[in-house]
Amino acid sequence: MLIPVLKKNESLMDMIDKLREEVNELDQAINLYEAYGTLRELENVIEESFDVQQVLTGIFDKLATDEKVDLRKASHDHLVKMINRGWNVKKILIVEE
Repeated sequence: MLIPVLKKNESLMDMIDKLREEVNELDQAINLYEAYGTLRELENVIEESFDVQQVLTGIFDKLATDEKVDLRKASHDHLVKMINRGWNVKKILIVEE
């Protein structure tokens, strides 16, 4: 799976506004898929899911670049948190820079 990091100069507030927009579109797509269950709606769910992921990727990149956040450590800490909360890990996707 390829996850592009877009070259943008947006503020975190701009990014959260975009995330809200994309999550709303994903919500609508899921509702339509659950109502009709067609391939067209499924493809829209996939498209909107990637749009949400794209915005989140931009947020991670901004935090790593501008705020010097160690995303490897943050990812590890998040994994530990999920395990400590009792979640079972199905698999781990590895994203390399």
